[in-house]
Amino acid sequence: MNLKVLIIIILIVLAVAATIVSVVYICNKKAENKKCQRAASHILKEKYLYESIINPWLENGDISKIYTVRMMVYVKNISVKPKDGFVFDVSDKVSFGRKHGCNVILNEATVSGEHCVIFMKDNAAYITDKSANGTILKRGLYRVELNNSTYELSNRDIIIVGSTRFKLVFFWFDGRLL
Repeated sequence: MNLKVLIIIILIVLAVAATIVSVVYICNKKAENKKCQRAASHILKEKYLYESIINPWLENGDISKIYTVRMMVYVKNISVKPKDGFVFDVSDKVSFGRKHGCNVILNEATVSGEHCVIFMKDNAAYITDKSANGTILKRGLYRVELNNSTYELSNRDIIIVGSTRFKLVFFWFDGRLL
């Protein structure tokens, strides 16, 4: 009888622990999603402000180009703790490299000046490797070495640039809600 009670107690404790872990995981994902949405909002507001300063006589049609549904990417550096990430508008191209014009600057000897670029074409995101050392794309157990080639990206792909690993999370942001 005591063994049955002990097994029931252990199962209850495991169930409670699993519930707590899943609740914490869900809360962290919601907070990360909220952070991405807020960053995307700031990016589009800055674009509108920039366009307004450059051309104060913007017509309605020009403004509507900014306030549209746009593909954004959350680039999360998973090589370091705590994991650090940034949000970018894929339609502007996201470049990785060592030179100062890149969006993501990596100061490594194995990283080229402009190592690789993420861009959008036909409502899909692609990556082009422009380096001598190549870029690695991982999707689950699937691994592709990009050597001066282009490849279509999927949500939650991991790219390796030099020795740094980045997880790519793509999402659509509706700029009309600003």
